Order: sequence, then C-alpha cells, then structure tokens
Amino acid sequence: MRLHPLLTADETRRAEEAYAGSLDTLMERAGAAVAELVLRDFPGRVTVVCGGGNNGGDGKVCARVLRDAGRDVHVVDGVGDLGTPDVIVDALLGIGLKDAPREDAARMIDLVNSARCPVVAVDVPSGVNASTGEVPGAAVNATVTVTFGAAKVGLAIAPGRHRAGRVRVAPIGLRPAEHEHWLVPASALADVPAKAHDATKYSAGSVLVVGGSRGLTGAPMLAALARRDPRGCRARRCDRDRPGARPQRRDGRAGQAAPRAGRQAGGAGRGCALGARAVRAKRTHRHDAAQR
Repeated sequence: MRLHPLLTADETRRAEEAYAGSLDTLMERAGAAVAELVLRDFPGRVTVVCGGGNNGGDGKVCARVLRDAGRDVHVVDGVGDLGTPDVIVDALLGIGLKDAPREDAARMIDLVNSARCPVVAVDVPSGVNASTGEVPGAAVNATVTVTFGAAKVGLAIAPGRHRAGRVRVAPIGLRPAEHEHWLVPASALADVPAKAHDATKYSAGSVLVVGGSRGLTGAPMLAALARRDPRGCRARRCDRDRPGARPQRRDGRAGQAAPRAGRQAGGAGRGCALGARAVRAKRTHRHDAAQR
C-alpha cells in the first residue's frame, strides 16, 4: 500500500527552497497545470481572481495560457468585478494564510461563492489554512483544487476538506524531503483480505483498540462496539494519572493487551496523557523492531 504525503505550509516552503531550478519555473508549471484542467473540464468564459503573492502569480500564468489557447479570460487583480464567467479560478490567497482574510479579500471570496459557477482553486481554496484545515473566516467553496507537488494537510482535514472539492495533485518538480503527515488512500481497501465463507470470529482475527484517558473513552468504545461480534474486539483505556500504567479494561481493572489481538487501533485521547504516551511509545518501538 502506497501512502500519499501531506504537506504543511512550512514543509512546502522547504521543498521550494530545496528545488534546484528557479521559482519562476515552478510558477510556470503550476499555472499551466491549472489551465490544463480548466481547458479539459470547464468550457466557456474564465475569470481568474489573483492575489498579490505567489498564488496570484500562478493565477496570472494560468490566465496567459488560457488566452493563448483561445479562451475568453478576465483577470481580477485583488478586488474587482467578476464579469460573467462560466468558471472562476481562485488564485487570491495561498498557503501563507493563518488568520481570517482581510475585509477586501473576504468580500471577493463572498462574490466568488455567490457567482453560481464552478470554481477551480489554486493550491488551496482561499481562506483555508493549508497546515491545519481551519477556516478562520470567509473561505472559497471550490469545485476542484489543483495543488502542487503533494496534497496539503488542510485539504484532508475538516473543515478545509469540505471547501476543497475534488483534489488534483499536479507534479511540478517539487520533491518534499521531509514531512510529518501521510494520507491513507481509498485504494487501501484493496489490501483488506476478503473473508472466507466458512470464516469464524476466531479465524478472522481480533482487534485491540487502545486509547482514551479518563473521560475520553467514547471514541475507542464506539470503535470496539462497531463490530457485529464485540467478542472479537477488545478495548483498553490508557490511565491518565499513572505514567507507564498498563492499559485499563472497560471495567477499570488493569488488563493484559489482548494477547490474541492481530491488529491495534489507537483512539481519541491517546496522546494527552503520560500513561497513554508510554503505551504508544512501547507499541511504536515494537513496530520499528518488527520492520527491521
């Protein structure tokens, strides 16, 4: 199974700094990738809304490529009238956004959202935090987002992912050397083995759900109870108050970590307690040793 990298804004900037060529080359490739998608999927008049940063530069390249291809293109530089577009390219705000958009940018975002036509976002929808998925103010509702080099964390996490529409990754030559987050693709389901017609709850394996400090056991318990046969799934709580404590059973007594468990799942609250971190560290150590 191949995991897909997810980049934060800082990780994207480091990848750009490590690029051997010029940033102008990256901008040309990025703008051309957006234009290619528009030419293929969205006929008619195009309005490109450009901001003042690199995102706006990508948008202007996109506009030039579209004009060269014979499209009717209207460019809005910052604030202005959208015209009568059949599709809008959102190149207003990029990955640098952290706070709510300023009043003029928020006004343009509202105009884009009320235009009643498809919107193609450049890298991230304007108003979405690329590193966290947070939407601190107005944000574009994109039909499709063309992102560069690798998808951004904010395109995979709500509420940002609900603003991104379909996400298309355009390979423009960026090679992220280091990143913290990965996306498990839908194709991972193909690796789930089919259950034999004569399988039983024992031959199909068992699952250990580890997670939840005191008061935060809801998600792990729901995960355990989600199985039709709960006897095949064991739940353990990580004790918040005792560093290094063994996982706790549902009834609060200390228990072994389900010796028959073939798989483990970590639940909510697992990272906020000292004991929980000890359990996680132990499991990570075992996993790394198994990989070696």
